[in-house]
Amino acid sequence: MATPSASSTPSAPASRAGRSGSGWAAASSSRIDALGPGVEGWQVGERVASVIFKDAFAEYSLARVKDLVRIPAQMDAAQATMLSSPAQVGLEVIQAAHLKEGESVLVHAAAGAIGHLVVQMVKALGAGTVIATAKDPAKLAFARELGADHAVDYSQEGWEEQVRALTGGAGVDVVLDSVGADITPKSIGLLKPFGRLVFYGSAGGGLELPRIPLEDLAGRYVTHFSMGVMDSQVDNFDKIVEEVCAMVLSGQVRPVVHTELPLEEAAKAHQVMEDRVQLGRVVLVP
Repeated sequence: MATPSASSTPSAPASRAGRSGSGWAAASSSRIDALGPGVEGWQVGERVASVIFKDAFAEYSLARVKDLVRIPAQMDAAQATMLSSPAQVGLEVIQAAHLKEGESVLVHAAAGAIGHLVVQMVKALGAGTVIATAKDPAKLAFARELGADHAVDYSQEGWEEQVRALTGGAGVDVVLDSVGADITPKSIGLLKPFGRLVFYGSAGGGLELPRIPLEDLAGRYVTHFSMGVMDSQVDNFDKIVEEVCAMVLSGQVRPVVHTELPLEEAAKAHQVMEDRVQLGRVVLVP
């Protein structure tokens, strides 16, 4: 793969600092430069998006055939980086929540690379009230611009009571949580009876959740979604890709690029993510 653009991920700053062994994974948009033995259905020169699990910011990298997504002609390289893992994860997370038309949804970290897509997707799929959370006024305004009905600063004490008040005290049907830490138990408490929470990230720091009393889970469903789960659902991949592309091309979902920088300025891109100021995706050009 010859790589014109690759999106930087939250783990990238840790990799650069030597705190993570993730090997610089990223979602990329590329052109096929060569095909391996036995590969069929693809041609050299095709524009494709893919998850690259190692050395994603090199000029050339390797991708698995099953991860390739054809990039529509109307889409530029930077936006296309979101066709693979960000948009696919977003849609799979929503499917894991078994969202029904008209249900209320709480989306955490709603201005991030995946979160900003999730806000738009749940609206496109017929959600009722969508409440977005983020950490500063610019992000809250961005989430409302993308279609959220309400936006709440989850860094403020008592944010969960604001959410509860917005639902008339009823709580929400679905929580999509990529933050973790102490946000997760508070979010579980906001679920209606038989509500569903899907945990799919730990932007709040740390890989472990606080202890959650078993009685707090009574009548509520909590599940953990990961890329490993998505990787095992090979039969569902083409359907997910088709639905994601349809949403983007119809204008229902707009992938937003916060900034596009040359690889030489990777430290600047990483600083944007470490400062938690990005609106959408940060993209690097090798």
